[in-house]
Amino acid sequence: MAHHNLTIYRNLGDQVLSGKKDLEVRVGYRGIKRIKPDDSIRFFNTEQSITVRAVKVRRYSSFRQMLDHEDHHRIAPEVEEEVLLKRLQALYPPDRERLGVYVIEFAKSK
Repeated sequence: MAHHNLTIYRNLGDQVLSGKKDLEVRVGYRGIKRIKPDDSIRFFNTEQSITVRAVKVRRYSSFRQMLDHEDHHRIAPEVEEEVLLKRLQALYPPDRERLGVYVIEFAKSK
């Protein structure tokens, strides 16, 4: 089992803590590709730190394909699907999206 550290926006960290969010979306940077089921992940920002356990890791070729298969409410509980798509595309331009879209399903660590 490996350990990973990922930054997360404060509002998303709050949603992880509350149990509303249990899917994290990233693109295929080297560190993300290394995450495997049962690895621990520490999400952190300047105000909080939350440790979770990766349950599953799924890969898609695009954000659109990912949203066709995943429940967007588990990624961003209070955001509509098309708004989430636009936010992801703004955060990760096409050259980054081509690295692959990774969905990390996680459970809070005990």
